[in-house]
Amino acid sequence: MTITPDTGSPDSAGTPTASPAPAASPAPAAPSASPAVPAPGHPREVIQAVIGRHWLACGLLAFVEVGVAQALAGERLGVARLAARCHADPDSLTWLLRAMAPAGLVAADGDEWYLLPPGEALVDDRPDSLQSTVWRHGDPAYGQMLRTLPDNVASRPAAVPTFSPIGAALADGGGTDATDAASPSTTGGETMDARRHILTMLNAFGDFAALLVAARQDWAGHLYDGPLPLLDLAGRLGAPPGDIEVIAHALVELGVVASSPEEGYALTDAGRTLHDDRPDSMRTAVLMGADRVWWEAMWSLSTAVRTGRPSLPPPYRSGYEYLADNPDAQHLFDRFMTHRSAPIAERLGAWATTATVPDGSVVVDVGGGRGTLLAAVLSARDTCRGVLVERDVVIPQARAYLAGHGVAGRCELVAGDFFTDLPAARDVYLLGSVLHNWGDTDALRLLRAVRAAIGGGSSRLLCVEALLPERPRSAASHNALLYGINLRMMSLFPQGHERTGTEYEALLREAGFTVSSTASLPHGLTLVTAEPAGT
Repeated sequence: MTITPDTGSPDSAGTPTASPAPAASPAPAAPSASPAVPAPGHPREVIQAVIGRHWLACGLLAFVEVGVAQALAGERLGVARLAARCHADPDSLTWLLRAMAPAGLVAADGDEWYLLPPGEALVDDRPDSLQSTVWRHGDPAYGQMLRTLPDNVASRPAAVPTFSPIGAALADGGGTDATDAASPSTTGGETMDARRHILTMLNAFGDFAALLVAARQDWAGHLYDGPLPLLDLAGRLGAPPGDIEVIAHALVELGVVASSPEEGYALTDAGRTLHDDRPDSMRTAVLMGADRVWWEAMWSLSTAVRTGRPSLPPPYRSGYEYLADNPDAQHLFDRFMTHRSAPIAERLGAWATTATVPDGSVVVDVGGGRGTLLAAVLSARDTCRGVLVERDVVIPQARAYLAGHGVAGRCELVAGDFFTDLPAARDVYLLGSVLHNWGDTDALRLLRAVRAAIGGGSSRLLCVEALLPERPRSAASHNALLYGINLRMMSLFPQGHERTGTEYEALLREAGFTVSSTASLPHGLTLVTAEPAGT
């Protein structure tokens, strides 16, 4: 059976259903220059889209810093030749190109890549080149200013510089020059559209900074019970009204806050998802993205593209090593993963009530964090038992989470290395967003460890992963997050990346599994069910 990605809305209602085969994709065309805030299928998608566009903007920085536009100017090159010209790791460069294709910078013709008009606007020797503008946005000082904007809003007496999702910069010398958008050489239609597209991508930095202010200052907590006038909101936040008005204007443009002369500022449905107490809260996703090491790794994505390794401070080699040494970051990450998994867990629990899961089955959640998915399955099937295999630093939080959901008495916690410490001969093995943390060699090693644990039995393997389309598609709507997260994985985990259905199927087949079904899950994820080959 062929694995195909879900092509519908990431939050379509109902229980998981088999995913249809995707329609054939035409060669990508130059995108519209209009900065689209997508029409979401779920309020969370507004926040997800802002995050995704921010990650794609970091990809744009890497695209310029590695020299892809310059190397492709007037040419079509395969990845090997392009990587040699850019002094880049071929695999990492491929993943960058995959993300920048739906973002409208490049396209592929067979095995060769070429520039689209927005990408051509980044070639240095053009008189109207935007390369220097992108370079300025890549200045670490600019990135640090964005990350610390919530502190500046709360502490300094002077108003922050005006900005909006499609407007000017956040700091002097750090943003888009007014002349960039309307210089005499850019009055031609296609050229103007291409340049506007690049500038719109760069404005994603300001969008995320505004969202970060709202998350860090807990605007949702203050506005959840009803609207507040500007002065009342500023008083609660302990910040100058002028600064709050600037941030509020940006959030209105993003669809996170609404305003009216009579009532002041109120949360939209999307803004309400930033409340901490919601099980599907997006607040931790925003805060985790601004964690110092997470932020710096993404800001120096070009280093990962060149070397094939994350750009993390020594001695850390992966994001998980950093989390193990930093309890506050680990706690935030665990909360983020719990919130991220909540809608998926709900759907998976509904699936467990209808699927053929025999009474008394034992479900092994491999690298399952706090056990969000496992708790959902056990809550839905009260005759089943569970085993959670996780790092020792996560086990205390998992124990508390499972107890809070009333399933701790039916769940064994195993602190260990899931490459070597998997319990054998259980009924179901679950890998929830685990394989994308690893390169093909380690992902195959993990799948083979699961296959060895199954032995001669007929256990099933469930994999929850995001599946990239076989060919790049438009990064509009929720796809911005899908393509952007591939850059995020590359920035934090050695060789970590998302895969297409064909690539996942090849890994499973090489590890000794046969795919039996696929089903769509919220937020563009897919549930892949596999069985030992030959059973």
